[in-house]
Amino acid sequence: MVAIRTFTRPLVKLDKVASSVQKGELHLRSSIRGQDEIGRLGKSFDQMLDRISDMIIEVTRTQARKRKAELNMLQAQINPHFLFNVLNSIRMKVLGKGDRESAEMIASLSKLLRMTIQDKGHIPLHDEVDIIMDYMKLMNMRQKEKVDIHIDIDADVFLERVPRFFLQPIIENALIHGLNQQAGTISLSARAELNFIVISIADNGQGMDAATLEKLRSKMSVDSEELLLTETEMEKHKGFSSIGISNVNERMKLAFGDAFRMQVESELGQGTKVTLLIPKQKEGHEHV
Repeated sequence: MVAIRTFTRPLVKLDKVASSVQKGELHLRSSIRGQDEIGRLGKSFDQMLDRISDMIIEVTRTQARKRKAELNMLQAQINPHFLFNVLNSIRMKVLGKGDRESAEMIASLSKLLRMTIQDKGHIPLHDEVDIIMDYMKLMNMRQKEKVDIHIDIDADVFLERVPRFFLQPIIENALIHGLNQQAGTISLSARAELNFIVISIADNGQGMDAATLEKLRSKMSVDSEELLLTETEMEKHKGFSSIGISNVNERMKLAFGDAFRMQVESELGQGTKVTLLIPKQKEGHEHV
């Protein structure tokens, strides 16, 4: 009888602890030890409870971090939305006073700011073109001499998805380096061609000599660490800066792989043309 009790007592204790744990008392342990099967069972049971407790702590911490991140995200959204509301109020007051040009400038700025904080990797091409139009409005209001932009986008590529702000650095280069912030024309076109979307940005600015163009092309063909020309070097040639070009090239290769290609053509006194060949995406598929 004594032998039976010695055998069953640990089992009864283990059963009681298991029942309590089932009710949520996860701090309890059986503390049953020994070299026999019951002792090993008690040790394994307690180790399992330890792991469960550790997992609960980790999940709690993870949830807390997630809630904190969500809170930070919401807080980060408050300031931009507040800014948008303020800008809109200013725009309405300016418009009410009859200053339509300033009202349009504020509206363009508000739209650009909104696009910069939206968490969208890729957007339709027509949205990217809208960004460029707003950007050009702002730049023309800043500059003494107006730059015309001619846009020719085939309807069948309007919905193609592209990275946000990939055109803006190229347009900015054309304004600052190609046209030297003087009057001129920038032409933006896009069309479908075989397995590519072909986008061209051309200006009628000062262009580059053959040596500067070759240097730019060679820099674009090497690894990203060697890709950038220094601003000082570009200042010497007064040509198209590679800073924006290289950033776009790198971003587009990350998005579309080695199938993406960028070509730069230029002649001194005859302007510069940048052509982007973007591989068409399969239906239902988007690069990230």
